[in-house]
Amino acid sequence: MGNAVRWADGRITPPSRILHFDYYFGPNDAQLTRVDANNFYEAMQVIVADNAEATARVRNKELEFKNIQDMLYIYRYGGLPPPSLPAPPKKDSTQ
Repeated sequence: MGNAVRWADGRITPPSRILHFDYYFGPNDAQLTRVDANNFYEAMQVIVADNAEATARVRNKELEFKNIQDMLYIYRYGGLPPPSLPAPPKKDSTQ
């Protein structure tokens, strides 16, 4: 299990409630290889070979396995996702 997540608005999500995804690639369903931190760079070079920007980022080791969501976004949309907006301020319940 991972660590708990503390959100900007003070909420805490326990490790048991955090989703964890496994990523696999291969030529077909019978020959899948799990992508993990040990084979991330080799696997991503094969997976994103048809996208020049994503391939350059893999070769330059700009992103790590923990950033796989960003890498997939770059591959699909051609750039990093926009930064997320800050949490909206809480409304005062006394008004």
